[in-house]
Amino acid sequence: MTTRDSGCATPLDDADIVRLYRQLLAPEAIQRYDRTGGWFDRYCGVIGQPGNGERLLRAIRNSLELDARPVAGLRVLEVGSGFGLTCLTLALLGARSVDCLDSNAQMIQTMRGYLDDLPWTLPVTPTVGLAYELPYPDDHFDLVVTVEAISHFLHPERCLAEAHRVLKPGGRYVIADDNNALNPDAVAMTREVWERFENGPPTDDIHGHRIHEPYVERRRRLLQEAFPALGEAQAARLARRTAYMVRDEVIAAGRRYLHDGTLPDSRFQPDRCPVEPLSGHFMENLIDPLALTGELEALGFRARPEAYFGGESRGGLLYAANRLINGLLPPSLLFPRSGGFRIRAEKRA
Repeated sequence: MTTRDSGCATPLDDADIVRLYRQLLAPEAIQRYDRTGGWFDRYCGVIGQPGNGERLLRAIRNSLELDARPVAGLRVLEVGSGFGLTCLTLALLGARSVDCLDSNAQMIQTMRGYLDDLPWTLPVTPTVGLAYELPYPDDHFDLVVTVEAISHFLHPERCLAEAHRVLKPGGRYVIADDNNALNPDAVAMTREVWERFENGPPTDDIHGHRIHEPYVERRRRLLQEAFPALGEAQAARLARRTAYMVRDEVIAAGRRYLHDGTLPDSRFQPDRCPVEPLSGHFMENLIDPLALTGELEALGFRARPEAYFGGESRGGLLYAANRLINGLLPPSLLFPRSGGFRIRAEKRA
C-alpha cells in the first residue's frame, strides 16, 4: 500500500514541474488515466515530449502574468478546466487552493486519476459542473481563469456574471481564447468547422478537429431511440429542424410532433455556431473580444483587452513584441489581425 504525504512543499521549481508533466503524460500513464476514449492523448500527450513541458509552463506564466502577480497563497478557480493541467500547475506554483470545474465528467475523472497517483495530496478539487451555475460562495476566490473555454460556453454572459459573483473585490479574472470573431480569416475557417460538425461528413481532421458523428445524425439517433415509432424519414426531418436544441429539448420536440404533428423550426444557420445536443456545448463559438470587454465593464470589472499574436509559450522577442504592440496600438485596430485575444479584468471594490 502506497502512503501519500499530506502535501508537497510548494512552490516547486520549474524543473520539478516539467519532470512531473513528463511522468503524468508518458504514453503508458496517459492510457492508465484516460477516461475519454483517446482525447487525453490527443490534447495533452505532446506535452510530455522533450521541450514541450517547458513551453506549457512558460505559456501559463505569461498568459496569467504570474511573474508580475504570483499565484502563491491565492484561492484560484479555473472554469472550463478540461484535463486540469493549468490547475495542477497553479497548485505546484503555490496556490493556496485550486478549484477546477468542467462539465465533461470524463475529463474530470481523468484528472482525478492522475491526482490520486501523486505521492502527495495537492489542494486541487476537480468538480463536474456548469460555468453559468458555479457551485461556490460569493466573494471567495482571488483569481478566476478561463483558458480556451469561453468559446464553448452555452451562456457566456451568465458565465461572466458568475465569475464576478465568486470573486473577491479586487480579485482578477483572466480570459484567454483563440476564437476571435473580429478576425475575418478566423470567421471563415470557423464557419467551415461549424458546417462540418453539424452536417458532416465525418473526418479525422478539419482545421484541427475530429468529427466522428455529425450533430444532425446524433439528434436523429436520439429521436429514434426515444421514439421507436418514428420512421427514418420522420426522424431525419425532425433532426434537421432541431438544431440548437439540447437533449431534453429534442425529446420534447419529438413528443409534440407525435402528439399533434407540430414541427419545430430550429434549423442550422451557417453563420451561427451549432450546439452539441448531448453536452449542450458550443464546439467552437466565435467571441467578439471588444463586446466581451464591454460586458465585463458593465458587470463591475475593470477590463484590459489585448490582441494575441503568439509568443506566450516561447517567450523572448515574439512575446515582448506582442506586449509592445498592444501598448502602442488600440485593440480595435489589432483585433481584426490577431488570431486570439486575452482579457485581464479586476473586480471593482
